Amino acid sequence: MTVTRLYWGWVVLLCQTGVWADEPWHFAPKIYTAYRNFDYTAGVTGVEGHVLSLGFGLTTTHKNFYSHVFTEKNVRPTEERTTNLVANTVTFERKDSSLSFGYALNPTLSVFSGYKIGETAITALNSSDLRGNFIRLNAKGPFVGAGAAWPIGGGMLSFSAGFAWMRASYKQSNIPTTRGNATGASLSLHWKAPLKDRWAYEIGLFRHSYFYDKLDRSEGSINEHIFSIRTGLSYQF
Repeated sequence: MTVTRLYWGWVVLLCQTGVWADEPWHFAPKIYTAYRNFDYTAGVTGVEGHVLSLGFGLTTTHKNFYSHVFTEKNVRPTEERTTNLVANTVTFERKDSSLSFGYALNPTLSVFSGYKIGETAITALNSSDLRGNFIRLNAKGPFVGAGAAWPIGGGMLSFSAGFAWMRASYKQSNIPTTRGNATGASLSLHWKAPLKDRWAYEIGLFRHSYFYDKLDRSEGSINEHIFSIRTGLSYQF
């Protein structure tokens, strides 16, 4: 996977930098579960529903620098009914991967940039009137953002916002693959607190919106909105 190769390349590069050899490194693998509500629209049609996802991540920190690699995918396809289409039931699948690099400007503020990949698959069931139809939507590209964090009690409350510029591809059962541009925006509110020893728990709210308005041969714009409630455990060593 592209983001994984970039992540380990960054770690190896920093490890070989002698000026940082005497500074401690910290690694925190993480596992998440998430309830994600999605809203996909293409012209006058769309799909709205929810998926249960499982995610894995790894955060690396060194002095004021940090990085995070993450992937998340729904546990199994969910059956949903399309909006503004008669008698069509579909399965919905969503996978997201990202790699980010950040720098803490001070104990409160930080900035970050990275690369993300999003993949959506919508497939009509054999029992629906449009059986055999499918949609595949992929987008990938860089993003930038900023965040703030505040210690509260024994934990840390943080907020971040980001914006992405992406290249996208769209394929439908009766339309050849078409490519174009997309933009994305994200907001997050996140709480992290220690449990015992090196363990910590995390709870987060995430809002991601993607706008595909410059795809060749597509009719109208395509939009995706994903709201996630995520809980997780991490261990630092």
